[in-house]
Amino acid sequence: MLRQILMVAVFGLGALGAPGSAWALKVGVVDVQKAMRGTDHWTQARDFLEAQKKRVETAIDAKQAELEKRRAELDAKRAVSTAAATRQEDAAWYQEAQLLSREMVGAQQQLTQLEQRLTQELLVRMTSVVREIALGADFDFVIDSGPEEDANIIYFVNETDLTQRVVKLYQERFKDQPLQLPRT
Repeated sequence: MLRQILMVAVFGLGALGAPGSAWALKVGVVDVQKAMRGTDHWTQARDFLEAQKKRVETAIDAKQAELEKRRAELDAKRAVSTAAATRQEDAAWYQEAQLLSREMVGAQQQLTQLEQRLTQELLVRMTSVVREIALGADFDFVIDSGPEEDANIIYFVNETDLTQRVVKLYQERFKDQPLQLPRT
């Protein structure tokens, strides 16, 4: 809703003046998500996150397989003995299953937080690059065009799309400053 209000305000103000008049606004467009995906740093971060996810999944899968094996052994033992004889082992197995469940949730939360932190770090950098381009080219507004299914611009001249310039300048400005990935 806020973006729609912004769009109406920007284009409404731009309509006040004829092209070339003192009131004409210069508006630039950038697809921030596309610009992010166009950077080596985002590719590295995405690959790092995927590797972390696979590492965690592998470790959890191994623990789940071990729990399933122990459960089958307990079931077999229970078939030839009384419930009282396996009560302690059942309780221990149940505690380990709960611990694994909490471990799975914690690992997912950590990965989500890491992705959010890396995304925010890259967005801060992208914002600085967009601001630099906008100031250098005397843009009055630069608007995020967003993904196609949720675009904030209905029509714009392709010459105003700054996405490739943003990617290029980002690569120049932050070439030797990768995102801060945690040590594995």
